[in-house]
Amino acid sequence: MKRIKLLLNEVQWAMARGILEESGIRFSILNEQFSSLYPGTGLGAFGREVLVADDDEPKARELLNEFME
Repeated sequence: MKRIKLLLNEVQWAMARGILEESGIRFSILNEQFSSLYPGTGLGAFGREVLVADDDEPKARELLNEFME
């Protein structure tokens, strides 16, 4: 499995998840349930990571890079 680290807000995460699901890329998200005690804040030091299969990594990176631009 390859890791892709992303620092995104909740809305961006939902969109990134949808992009990967729509493209048929199987993935898992590390630290998905990890958040701050305070609403509206994020912990940049603990960014979420997307785990994808080695074969899917180039396509996942391409899709996520296009989304983040």
